[in-house]
Amino acid sequence: MSWVDIRRFDPLDKNACRTQRYQVSLAPGMSVLNLLEQIYSEQDETLAYSRCCRAGVCGLCAVMVNGKPRLACRTAASPEMLLEPLRGFPVRKDLLIDREAYEAHRSRLHLYLERQSCRGARAEALEPVAREDFERFKIPSRCVECYCCVAACPAYKAHPDTFLGPCSLVLLARHSFDPRDTMDRRPLALEAGISRCINCKKCDAVCPMGISPSSVIAALKQQIEEEHHDL
Repeated sequence: MSWVDIRRFDPLDKNACRTQRYQVSLAPGMSVLNLLEQIYSEQDETLAYSRCCRAGVCGLCAVMVNGKPRLACRTAASPEMLLEPLRGFPVRKDLLIDREAYEAHRSRLHLYLERQSCRGARAEALEPVAREDFERFKIPSRCVECYCCVAACPAYKAHPDTFLGPCSLVLLARHSFDPRDTMDRRPLALEAGISRCINCKKCDAVCPMGISPSSVIAALKQQIEEEHHDL
């Protein structure tokens, strides 16, 4: 018989934080998310966690697995595990984090394709994109906003009020690298705290999509420096 320890938190009793152990039966190919669903359906309907697609696309099921941020649906369950809520975010209940405050800050980055012309008239059609340009922005477009990189980032931990973390900068780069975008993204990158990135590459080690956020951020810095020479 295997077991899993889960960090529990009750929002109605903030002094009731505890670690609860569950005896579980592992089957071949079982993921951490499968295990959470087994516990919920067979042992404890009060357990709170988040999930949607079960296929690594929605990013909602990210948790700490033995101290490392992981997507529960893409991580194999092991006989002995400690599951905790994703670090760096307020906890609503058990493994369920509050994303709203972070996403409210991120919303000011205008994460959409800006098509204003130089005279302020909206462009009527999208022009073709060269393959080399497409290759540049398709990598940050893989981001599923799971926030594993944010949970692993020491710069975000040290400066949560002035640095939005790797995820936000990757999403910003997706549009900054797109030749169809007409917005000057430099002020937004500075507001997101791009200069606080220390290139420690801890985000690269935990990204489930293999994006290498540190490389994307470095390329965004280089683009800004080439265009403005004063980052």
